Amino acid sequence: MLGKRIHDLRRRQELSRKELAEGSGLTEAELRDLEDENGSWLPMEKLMALAQALKLRQAANFAALLELNGLKRRVHLYVLGLVKTGSVSLCGIFGTYRVTHEYLQWETHQQVIRWHRGQLSREEMRAFLLDRDARAALELDAAHFNRHYCDILAEEFDGERSSPPARFIYLLRDPYSWVESHINYFTQIDCEALHGDLLPNGLPFDLPRGAMAPRQELIENFCRYAEVPIAFWASENRVALQRLQSAAPNRSLLLYTHEVSRSLPRLAEFAGVPSESLLAERCHSNRTEYHVRVLHDGQTAVLQALFDHHCGDLLEQYFPGYRLEDYLEGKKPPAAETLNDRPLHEGPKHKIRLEIQRGNFKPGFK
Repeated sequence: MLGKRIHDLRRRQELSRKELAEGSGLTEAELRDLEDENGSWLPMEKLMALAQALKLRQAANFAALLELNGLKRRVHLYVLGLVKTGSVSLCGIFGTYRVTHEYLQWETHQQVIRWHRGQLSREEMRAFLLDRDARAALELDAAHFNRHYCDILAEEFDGERSSPPARFIYLLRDPYSWVESHINYFTQIDCEALHGDLLPNGLPFDLPRGAMAPRQELIENFCRYAEVPIAFWASENRVALQRLQSAAPNRSLLLYTHEVSRSLPRLAEFAGVPSESLLAERCHSNRTEYHVRVLHDGQTAVLQALFDHHCGDLLEQYFPGYRLEDYLEGKKPPAAETLNDRPLHEGPKHKIRLEIQRGNFKPGFK
């Protein structure tokens, strides 16, 4: 990890390996071994010389070098998907490793927005992600926003330029329980959801922290707005699954939220870690009580039509035969198939038009 950080800092400053060697007193051979991960530790005097040659002006950058000196990853995992799909539980299960939930969330969101606006090139986004990775050298990086750039991560951490190769766990939750969990969470008075034009959140309008009127409107007239979170679930999962399928089909695991607690042997095998290193008692690390149940208002037929229209291909592929009435009766989705039995995403069997746009909704409150 130290070598990769040195390589990224050198590239950012447009220094050749020869120039850095001359400035630090290290040989080019030493730098080559270090950057190729053949060496992951340096004596303190050599580390100090490198820091001076790289002109590190921020204490945080030097602190990162200190933390990475001699540090190796035992495993390299990314958890991705939508919010409210079980990423906190995955952090708990892998709690004996270096894990963080939604690391650098605000900074990463801003970079994703800039990238989507065309204000960042793909290579500039890559540089940010490399810097983000090198700051913590996480062994499990769990964040819903990892889905936006998982293809870059797959390219960069492919096992040739870094070791071990990155592996990806995609958490998929059925759309019925996801919608209820999503609305239940964001209608809590101490939560906040604000719109970003290029980073949608599956909600029809802003829910500022402490504001009761928009929450009451969303809860009391949910059917009026239901198409927004339903279409969001479908479109975001569809795009992310296709992206991951194209980028790392042989290094990806599809994990259903409702099967997390009984998937520890499968997780250990996929990650290549001892099963006893996983913490089964943390399988439900983020379980919350429901204060609203927006799908339980008796308009089952209307809601099912919306789910079928927007989520039909994904329901057929991942939750065959599972209907809203099954969820309302407390039934779990059918036993899941593994990633080896089917691809992450086959693509829709028919063209689906996403007609809903958030701007078309005018909430009925002032």
